[in-house]
Amino acid sequence: MAGIHNIIDQSAQTTNSKPSLSVSQLNFWMKGHIEGATSNLRVYGEVSNVSRPRSGHLYFTLKDQNAEITCVMFRTYAMQCQAENIVYHGAAIEIEGQVTLYAPRGQYQFVASKAYLYGEGRLRQEYLLLEKKLADEGLFDTSNKRSLPKHPEQIGVISSPSAAGLQDFIKVMLSRFPLCKIRLYPALVQGKQAAASLCQALTKASCATDLDAIVLCRGGGSLEDMWCFNDPDLARALFSCPIPTVNAVGHEIDHTIADKVADIRAATPTQAAVLLTPNQDDISSGLIQRLSQLQQIIHHILSQKTWALHHARQSLTHPSTRIQQQRDKLLRLDHQLNLHISYLIQHHKQQVSRLRAHLSSSKMRSIVQLTITKLHHLLERVQRSQTALIQAQQEKIYHLSEKLHTVNPQNLLQKGYVIAKKNGKALVSAKKLSKGDRITMIFHDGTRDLIVTS
Repeated sequence: MAGIHNIIDQSAQTTNSKPSLSVSQLNFWMKGHIEGATSNLRVYGEVSNVSRPRSGHLYFTLKDQNAEITCVMFRTYAMQCQAENIVYHGAAIEIEGQVTLYAPRGQYQFVASKAYLYGEGRLRQEYLLLEKKLADEGLFDTSNKRSLPKHPEQIGVISSPSAAGLQDFIKVMLSRFPLCKIRLYPALVQGKQAAASLCQALTKASCATDLDAIVLCRGGGSLEDMWCFNDPDLARALFSCPIPTVNAVGHEIDHTIADKVADIRAATPTQAAVLLTPNQDDISSGLIQRLSQLQQIIHHILSQKTWALHHARQSLTHPSTRIQQQRDKLLRLDHQLNLHISYLIQHHKQQVSRLRAHLSSSKMRSIVQLTITKLHHLLERVQRSQTALIQAQQEKIYHLSEKLHTVNPQNLLQKGYVIAKKNGKALVSAKKLSKGDRITMIFHDGTRDLIVTS
């Protein structure tokens, strides 16, 4: 207080009256005293009344529940600390600078040279800087994202054994797809050592050759609790992992760097279990539907084959019957040929008789001899024709027999077909069978009696 008393004494000597100070003296003395005592001061509070004039300076009020102070950050400092991302209405910040007094008005304010987000806000600022850095490295590139397997056989889970989110994940997995196995890789999911523990567990899981996916799992919490999932080393380990990864950390509103690097981001551990596995009820319904479709296709094919077989049976004649028919036809032709030959012989004999009556005996002999020669020639021709006709018919019969042999049902049986009979009648539809019916299966080398069981 010596300084203020010196000013008072000087004022008294000058005016020869009761000691007093001018307003300017008081304000300038307070300015020097305050600014000298408050250099490099740090103050935190909530921002309000933000103003950004064209000059580039930043004016705002910093307050708490009981008081407030006007603040200014000049343009140079505002640009250095990117104040537009930190100083905004409602933000919790910490500023560094000193208190100054504006002597002409007797008002004091805080001149800030640095500004930081405070508490979670500070962590979010670090998050934004790290997010930009890793994005520039290409860790968030969607072209590197891999899809999850439709029917996983084994999934690796990195989590704390006591985490509530892990229990929710396991419960949903078992209810949806119990065939999938879960292998736990224990790790810390909170605290200073958590990031290194997570990286170690992820490195171990990445070496497994029988995992279909890897899940990072934990329940919700504060930003500080989940800060280990913003670790850059963990982000790079996730990016280089050869196995598809799922980040299931926190709740719907929580976001971490691991969410952006992992192949799939699940809002909760429960959603991760849903994304990773098919519903066993849906699989069962799908199988039943496919089985029904397959049965319909088989029934359609059998119906077509049965109709074709029935049609073929109607158009076929037993080979022995066809041979007998050809034999009968050949006999009829032979009989007709003999009749025709007899007719010709008789006709020529009559001609010979008539000629004999008109001709002399010597000439008659010549005529008869000539006629007999012609008859012999005719007979030979008839016999050759008869032989050729018989051979042609025999060849036709042979070809028909070969053709009938080809379509013979017995030959079809030798190719693997089977004739099913019930009560001595061929079965053409499975619908005519009931449980307990006795059927006879005819194979090419024998028969077997079977009983329908379903």
